[in-house]
Amino acid sequence: QTPAIAVGPLERLAYAAGLLAWGVFCALCATGAVPAVDLAAHAAQLEVLKALLQGDPVALGVYQWHFTFGYGLTTWLFLPLAFLKDGAFAARVGIWVALALFPVSVAALLHAMRRPLWPALLALPLAFNVSYWYGLLPGLFAQPLAVFTAAAMVWALSSPGRWRWGVVNLLAAAVMQSNLFTFVGLCVALAALAVQRRGLKGAAPVLAAA
Repeated sequence: QTPAIAVGPLERLAYAAGLLAWGVFCALCATGAVPAVDLAAHAAQLEVLKALLQGDPVALGVYQWHFTFGYGLTTWLFLPLAFLKDGAFAARVGIWVALALFPVSVAALLHAMRRPLWPALLALPLAFNVSYWYGLLPGLFAQPLAVFTAAAMVWALSSPGRWRWGVVNLLAAAVMQSNLFTFVGLCVALAALAVQRRGLKGAAPVLAAA
C-alpha cells in the first residue's frame, strides 16, 4: 500500500490560503455576469416552489410540486435560501458552492489515493465547463459530488467497512438525485476503479456490495 503523504504546517497554510482565494474568485463569478441560459430557469423554479409551499393561490392554480427523480436535489437543497431572500440568490449560491467544491473534491480523491494535493490546482479550469457556461446547476453540482464519491470508493476499497460503503452509496445517491447523466458516468468510473484495484474477479463482489 502506498504510504500517506506527509503535509507540513506551511503546506497546510498554503492550501488553506489557496482555497480561500479560490472561494473569493468563485464568489466574484457567482455575483457577476453569471451564465444566463438555464440558471435563470433554476431561479424561477425555486421561486415557484417557494410560492407553492407558501400556499400562493395563483401558483397552486397552475403548478404542483414534486421531487423530480434524477434532477431535483439542488432545488430542494438551496430552497431555504430562496425563503431567506429569493430564487436568484439561491441559484447564485448554488453556482458558488458547485465551483468552490471542484478543487476540494479532487484534493479528497488525491488524498484517498495517497498522492500529493497540489495537482488539485489542475482541476480549477475544469470547473468552467459546459455545465457552467450553460448555467446547468444540477449538472455542475453533481460533478464534484461524483469526484467525492470516487474518493470514498478508493477509501472503502483500501479499508473495507460497512459504514464506508454506506458513505459511497450515500454520495452516489446524491449524484443520482442531482443529475442522472453524471450518475451514469460515475457508475462507469466506479466500475473501472474497482477493476483496476481488485481485478475482474475481485471487482464483481465489490460492485454487488456497493
